[in-house]
Amino acid sequence: MSGTLDVLDAHVIRVPFDALKRAAKDRKGLIDKISDVVSNLNSTPQVFVNPLPTRDVDMSIASSADVASDAAGCSPEQDCDAMQTDDPGSAHLVPADTISTTLSMEQRQALQALEELSLQLGAISQSLTTVSETEATTAAACEARLGFLSKLGPQPQPAKASTATRNTTSLGTSIDNSAGSSPPAGLPWKTGVLSQTPFLDWNRQGGRLDFLLMDHLYRCGYFSAAAMLEHEAGLIGLCDVNIFRQAREVSQALQNKDCSIALKWCDDNSSRLKKIKSKLEFDLRVQEFIELVRRDERLNAIHYARQHLAPWAGLYMKELQQTVTTLALTSNTKCEPYKSLFLESRWQGLVELFHKDMYSLHGLPRESPLMAHLQAGLSALNTPQSLQDGCNREDPLHLPAFQKLAKNLPYAKHVSSKLICSVTKHIMDDANPPMVLPNGYVYSSRAVEKLLVEGNGKLTCPKTCNVYNADELRRAFIV
Repeated sequence: MSGTLDVLDAHVIRVPFDALKRAAKDRKGLIDKISDVVSNLNSTPQVFVNPLPTRDVDMSIASSADVASDAAGCSPEQDCDAMQTDDPGSAHLVPADTISTTLSMEQRQALQALEELSLQLGAISQSLTTVSETEATTAAACEARLGFLSKLGPQPQPAKASTATRNTTSLGTSIDNSAGSSPPAGLPWKTGVLSQTPFLDWNRQGGRLDFLLMDHLYRCGYFSAAAMLEHEAGLIGLCDVNIFRQAREVSQALQNKDCSIALKWCDDNSSRLKKIKSKLEFDLRVQEFIELVRRDERLNAIHYARQHLAPWAGLYMKELQQTVTTLALTSNTKCEPYKSLFLESRWQGLVELFHKDMYSLHGLPRESPLMAHLQAGLSALNTPQSLQDGCNREDPLHLPAFQKLAKNLPYAKHVSSKLICSVTKHIMDDANPPMVLPNGYVYSSRAVEKLLVEGNGKLTCPKTCNVYNADELRRAFIV
């Protein structure tokens, strides 16, 4: 399983597993709180061991009855409609506030403490319900992803051509040129010895390629298309949809110049953000301060700075001083570094910083795994010639989209040049030597064999469509 996790991105199982660990930690903290409440609850009722004498209670009841009669406008001896009842036991029912007058100060404090403990238990019970739901969801996600990885299996290893196969594919192999003949069984284009089909099937049939596409669509905000792919490919529960939806909501709010949703997210994750030493909340507060200055609400900006920026002085004093200095400037100032504080591009910087911290909190890679795979492949093809106008049309880097992906990638380091046959896409070497046609085009010996079989002993050049006999070809030697 570890080999599969190395090939398939580790976050597939790490994200829900980390969430499950956090939920278990939260549950333990709530259980500790319950223990504290129960211990306090056991010590509180001791003040009620000795109840008040019955005579005092009866006097209190009589006194309260007099008060109630006076309030109703009738004497205690008179019948009053407000006091009449058909229940003979109702004469002994006393309101709670009336009973509380019969309690001592210590008993009242104990009663108030019991009420507070009851409220605490209610809040803890609600939190436990939330934690239980989180645990159930993340456990189901872990189970689904472990099943996906088990079904995917280990990455297939590329097959190596045997010595006998190499010998049968040389140019000297006898080929039957009669009509209706078929290529020898040992030819690679017939057997697929050097083909990458097993690896492609492993990516496609196992669902790995669909997973990479689904993850990329969710990251880009195409939730409808990603959901359709998720259901059609049977990948339900493999992607952290809630994380991406929350990220989309915060990103859109920041793009609309609203920091409230991002600040709420920071408040919900404050302890975890402190552990990674995040600067996101401070930058959000600075941006809100700058917007107040931009709108010329300087008095409100001063109050905002005292309330929200002053607590950060110990960590970011220099940035805080620069921010407060903008009170003496206008939004169109040309003076640096204050000019950069008023730039609209700071909003996009906040979006990028939020994504960085959010992915870090949840253990997700900052870049889409699909983009990482594409860039890894393009880095092996990236050369200075790939970005020139005369780039080979078969080179993927001649496409503008791939050029954008490879813009900041290093150039591929090739110790020695490699000749690739345009027909078979295989390397031409001593085992598969290059063959030169009279028109100057070069193909591998395996391609030549294939073309001779297809042409019944005649070779048609794929580029110029010229026809040649096998004895007209010459072998080229790689120095």
